[in-house]
Amino acid sequence: MLGWVKTGVYSGFMTIRMTKEKWVQHGLKSLEKRGFSALKAEPMAKELKVSRGSFYWHFTDIGEFQKDVLELWRQRTTLQVIVDIEGSGDKSGRLNVLMQRAFNAGRDLERAVRAWAIRNPDVAEVVTRVDIERINYICELLMSEGVLEPDVRSKATFFYWAYLGQTMTAIGNVNQLADSDVEKIVSLLLL
Repeated sequence: MLGWVKTGVYSGFMTIRMTKEKWVQHGLKSLEKRGFSALKAEPMAKELKVSRGSFYWHFTDIGEFQKDVLELWRQRTTLQVIVDIEGSGDKSGRLNVLMQRAFNAGRDLERAVRAWAIRNPDVAEVVTRVDIERINYICELLMSEGVLEPDVRSKATFFYWAYLGQTMTAIGNVNQLADSDVEKIVSLLLL
């Protein structure tokens, strides 16, 4: 019997089945920890203890992989957040929930994606679409709280810029907003 069947190892690599989803999830984690330069087939294959051929089994090229990593980022940091907030059942206070979540979320992944967007126009295009989706959702929440149409877009944009500013400048717990501070900001936006 072949040794790799017994031990689960062949040529130094584990014989685990890597799915496309596992590659993309690993890519997102690599992006968050080490930035966009970490999104390369060979170093990731070594980290995962699989052959580089596994990568190319699932992806035509690195561009396709990076596109999937960006889509997972969008799903987790925008679409899933909206689904979670909308699914909570409580229609009042959704803006406060969003702000608490936004201002207390981890920042490394958002920073990494935005740093990547500075250097790559395709990534910048995806980030722009995400920014629009997020601002549009904030507009919906503001309108549901009674903010009138002429003020909605400017207030939503201002809130979003505040979130981005805090994300890009806050290090550790410095500039961390207390829940009461976030509630004060929400009340100012609703004036």
